[in-house]
Parts: sequence; C-alpha cells; structure tokens
Amino acid sequence: MPRIIRGNVSEPIYRLNNQFWPDRDLMLQEALSLRDRPNVWNDQEHRASIKSLPLDENNTPYLKQMFEGFTEMYGDFGNTHPNYFFIEPEWEYGWHVDTHISKKMTGSSVLCAMNIVLTDEQTPAEFQEWGEQQYTACMFNTSVYHRVQTSGKLRILARITFRDYLFDEIVHKIKRIDKRKSLQ
Repeated sequence: MPRIIRGNVSEPIYRLNNQFWPDRDLMLQEALSLRDRPNVWNDQEHRASIKSLPLDENNTPYLKQMFEGFTEMYGDFGNTHPNYFFIEPEWEYGWHVDTHISKKMTGSSVLCAMNIVLTDEQTPAEFQEWGEQQYTACMFNTSVYHRVQTSGKLRILARITFRDYLFDEIVHKIKRIDKRKSLQ
C-alpha cells in the first residue's frame, strides 16, 4: 500500500463530522453487555489501566458495523484494531503516550486512534500542550502526552487503533476525502 502524503496537523484531535457508525446508544448497550469480558492491562510505571474488548464477529455486531463504515468511507489503513475501550470510574489514567504503553503491553505500538465516546462526551481528554478537548467522534493523536480524569464516571469508547499510519497521515487523507464528498 502506498504511503499517504503527510499533512500539517497542529491539534491533538480532529473531529469527525461524517457519521459512519451505528447509533451510539446501541453501541453503548453492546459494550455494557460485554463489560466483564475485556482484557485488562495494568501498567504501574505509566499509571494507566487499560480495559479493551476487541471486535468479535459473533458478539460485537455494532462495533463491526462501525469499523466497516469507517473503512468504507475512508479506506484501508493497514494494521488496525477495532475495540471497545473502558476506563473504570476508580482508575487513574494519568499523563501518558499510548505508543509506549501499547508496545509494552501488546508488543505493537498504537500510533493514533479513532475514538467515539459512548458515555459522557462532556468528560474531556486533556493534552499537555493544548489543554482540554471535548469531542463525540475524532481522530486522536495518542503520540502526544494526554490524560483523562473521569471524575468517578465510567468512560467507554468505540475505538480503532492504527499501527501503520501516523495521526497526521490519516487526518490528511480524511480531510481530502471529506472535501471531495462536500464538492459532489
């Protein structure tokens, strides 16, 4: 697959406005029904606990629909992993960069992610250089320091992690496709 020409991205997130996912409430119900099944990764050094449930053909049809909608709209980005991502209310999710944590825990670095907030999107992600960022759906630059303070609330995301392309490469392609669609 040819590489994408990099764009210049100056923000840690890029909000997605074209809906390619099924109803968020249905996805939340699906995630909650499977909440006890995910793999839990704890990393004391980076003060992060990650609870993730990967796409399962038989048990996550809405997650599958979301992933297929993304790839239909924006194309193939190589090594990707759709999953439900849980941050439990009592967990601390301090400053971190996903590339370090994911490589340590799974052997493969997450370069960026597409996130859809299924619970309270009023709980922002915070970036060291950019401050708080609220979103419903976005491309998320996991390669810069960020954290989430859940204030005692469960946070669930539908997520696609990208392991072959950088944030700015994916955002550049998404912007090109969105611009082309708006001209049609």
